[in-house]
Amino acid sequence: PRGGGGGASSSVDLVESLLMLADAEGVDAVGPLFESLRGQPRELLLALAQSKPTWGPLRRALIAELFQGLVEQPPSAQRSETIKSMWAASQSAVLVGLLGVYK
Repeated sequence: PRGGGGGASSSVDLVESLLMLADAEGVDAVGPLFESLRGQPRELLLALAQSKPTWGPLRRALIAELFQGLVEQPPSAQRSETIKSMWAASQSAVLVGLLGVYK
């Protein structure tokens, strides 16, 4: 399922739009727009996992970076829940995140 409510769904829509724009216009065109979303890393990571655009370089890089930050945090219920939610939304996103951690 996409999002958990109006706000979550609209953040997925926004992330999808930015990723499609990055695929069409290049990462430099939209990379800075993601800066405002980085203040909510868990929400951005979940939106990236739930988004459906192609696996362009920006999506891969953001998932790898945000997932690494997630696994570097002390173990917690929120961290576990985030990884479970990501897995339910996109197993590929979790694998991309793990590959980013172990590179």
